[in-house]
Amino acid sequence: VAIDRDCVVVGHSAEIQTIAWSPCGLHLASGGKDRDVVIWDAWTGRGVAALKGHWDDVLAVAFSHDGQRVAGGGGGYDGRVFVWDVPHTRGAKAGE
Repeated sequence: VAIDRDCVVVGHSAEIQTIAWSPCGLHLASGGKDRDVVIWDAWTGRGVAALKGHWDDVLAVAFSHDGQRVAGGGGGYDGRVFVWDVPHTRGAKAGE
């Protein structure tokens, strides 16, 4: 996705630590110091889901190969990995 203008996204309340593209290229996942994983629409820059549960910073995010799930890894005293279903990406294939 090429953005030819400045883009300000609103969804995290603290610094973003990590980001990953979905396999279809239509979504991004980000994790931050606010302990949230946010799913973004890559075309509009809008947050479409906030996934909560971590006790500390989220230091890693990754989509499953089919884009139907996203994982977030917590750092510090959290040390947990959460896996969430991402229903709005179901059925999306690379190149669509």
